[in-house]
Amino acid sequence: MNQDINTIAILFFLVGIFFLLRNITMYLNPDSLKKYIETSPKASVSRKKLGIEKTIKLSKLIFLPLGILVSIVFIIFGFWNGILPLIK
Repeated sequence: MNQDINTIAILFFLVGIFFLLRNITMYLNPDSLKKYIETSPKASVSRKKLGIEKTIKLSKLIFLPLGILVSIVFIIFGFWNGILPLIK
């Protein structure tokens, strides 16, 4: 049981790092964000309702900072519960 918790926590840590890097890249590189919004099926609803430019603006204002925050929480959770016990 304890081994499963460590595995899940380490998975959270790795997923958090992946999404943090991805979100920061999209936040800093407008071309990357625009390409994602134009091609992603997940962004199709907001793209159809709001248009590409407004979707990019909302992504930079709300969704990417929120994604960065959630990624940091995942990293902290994974480190605290998965990696830190392995170090001790």
